[in-house]
Amino acid sequence: MGKIQQIATKAITGGLWASQNDLLDAHARVLLVNLMLEHICHVAIVQAATLPVGHPTCDMVQGYSRMPAKSHLTPLQKLMECFKVKPQHYETIMPDPRPPTYKRSFTTTIAELKEESIKDKGKDDTDIRIYTDGSGYEGNVGAAAVMFRKGVKESEKTLRFHLGPLTKHTTFEGKAVGSILSAWMLQGQTEVGKLAATSYTNSQAFIKSTGARKAGSGQYLVREYLRLMEVMNDGANIPSPENTVKFTLKWVAAHKGVAGNERVDKEVKRVAQGELSPQEELPPLLQKRLPISAMAVKQEFTEKQKVTWVEMWKTSPC
Repeated sequence: MGKIQQIATKAITGGLWASQNDLLDAHARVLLVNLMLEHICHVAIVQAATLPVGHPTCDMVQGYSRMPAKSHLTPLQKLMECFKVKPQHYETIMPDPRPPTYKRSFTTTIAELKEESIKDKGKDDTDIRIYTDGSGYEGNVGAAAVMFRKGVKESEKTLRFHLGPLTKHTTFEGKAVGSILSAWMLQGQTEVGKLAATSYTNSQAFIKSTGARKAGSGQYLVREYLRLMEVMNDGANIPSPENTVKFTLKWVAAHKGVAGNERVDKEVKRVAQGELSPQEELPPLLQKRLPISAMAVKQEFTEKQKVTWVEMWKTSPC
């Protein structure tokens, strides 16, 4: 494998035949073979831990987790023990269950420029405005949502939630949870479907994910948001897709002096200080610990490998 990588890095960099392998790896930005193989194995076992029930590999992974063999370990179990993967703690990544005819029960808006999003926000005259955010702060991921009424400067309601450390959750999950909190605020509101409402988020990725049809990390949170948006006011549906002007999910640029955005950003930082909303005020999904994000685990492992690679480079004789 090392010989194959040497040939590849020489082709990438155009290095001479006598060039040192470590030097070629550095210029080609390629991990060492042993680190690359370790990375491939880690990605494989994390993906196996996120498979849905009924998948043959999922059944084996769950079985090894419940009753690990004491002798004659299979490669799958060896990987689980090597990387300390507990599948019961990981999220389940499932195919999109929505039918081909599915349509969102709300409209979405993404301005082409940051300045346009600020102008659109200034023209917003809706009766209910909710600002959401989720981000990493001091090593943790928090989310918050703040509701305002038309003509009232003070916020009517605020919800805050702590997801967990950045090593187990992503900022995308934080953005998604912030929007889930906004949808939960509207549950039971008698004005839903009658008064216009706008939810603001600074995540274009989340807005696009509500219309995407793909299996990926954190998509269970997107599905929960869509479910809450479809059923509001104790089961009463909000306006049909043909009349979606009553609720809009809009993108607004972050850190641009928008009062609502600045307020919700402060609320997210309060989460890191332990100021959370009472559990009974949160939606059922958020009343328990969220599963570990596969993406966050992969990102953490990649960062550790980069540190290891740098240390190996420093001790290289090149």
